[in-house]
Amino acid sequence: MRITIESEKALNIACAINNVCDTKDFKKVFEYKEDERDKFIESLKDLANEIIKEYHKPIKTTKRNATKKATNTKIEIAKEKINNTINFMRLEGKKINVNSVARNSGVAYNTVKKYKYLFIDY
Repeated sequence: MRITIESEKALNIACAINNVCDTKDFKKVFEYKEDERDKFIESLKDLANEIIKEYHKPIKTTKRNATKKATNTKIEIAKEKINNTINFMRLEGKKINVNSVARNSGVAYNTVKKYKYLFIDY
């Protein structure tokens, strides 16, 4: 089973695990043999340290580059839709403005407004 929690909550849980594992009361709770209990406590500490390490891990450059590439692809698709719609409307002799281009292209009004320079000549 996989549980998704916010990174700050995970960090707090990991810190709590580390703090609790060090208390003598926690060690008394277990009726394990001493070596089994210590192994269990060590595994909890290892888990807590993994969570802390994962929390402080920087975002990988590959992920950052993938995000940039996806954004640029979306931008190019939107620009292409806008250009195609403008060319089609110009051939039909329709009035070209932000609202009509947005309506006919299926691109959001604010996106068309952002790339208004594409059809300022029309």
